[in-house]
Amino acid sequence: MKRARFTEEQIIAVSKAHEAGAKTADLARKHGVSEATIYNWKASSQWLARKIAAMGHTVRIIPAQFVKPYVKSNKSDIIDAAAIAEAVTRPTMRFVEIRSPEHIDLQALHRVRDRMISQRTCLINQMRAFCLEYGIATRLGKRPREGVSSLRPSPYPLTVGYFSDSIKPFMDRS
Repeated sequence: MKRARFTEEQIIAVSKAHEAGAKTADLARKHGVSEATIYNWKASSQWLARKIAAMGHTVRIIPAQFVKPYVKSNKSDIIDAAAIAEAVTRPTMRFVEIRSPEHIDLQALHRVRDRMISQRTCLINQMRAFCLEYGIATRLGKRPREGVSSLRPSPYPLTVGYFSDSIKPFMDRS
């Protein structure tokens, strides 16, 4: 199946038709995409807000957590639209500012960095647990103890080299 490519104008046109009251299933059938694709297009609120603001419109984004109290029954497009209309009329409603692409890039870098740190911590803890299975206790943290330079280098980068002889030969796969 060939993957269709849509321009920004086509995506905005589909979003406008959806907001005007067209059913998601009808739009999906007409444009040859799944309903999930249309919802994904609408989920990128920051991108869409920047495009609509560039057309000269005033854009205000309401976080979903502030709209949820105004939803009166099960989820559907019409009920969600009514809840948004109700929420936007409240004088104390808080809106989210439109973020610049640079801000979104910076946030993405922070999220990737946090995930890498989390994965590194998981790996260190897993290696520590493997060593404990053989009775090798290592200190907590990712750095070796200060002033311990007499230990020879280990083929196992996350274990202390002094204990590498007590690890079973089948663990050595380097």
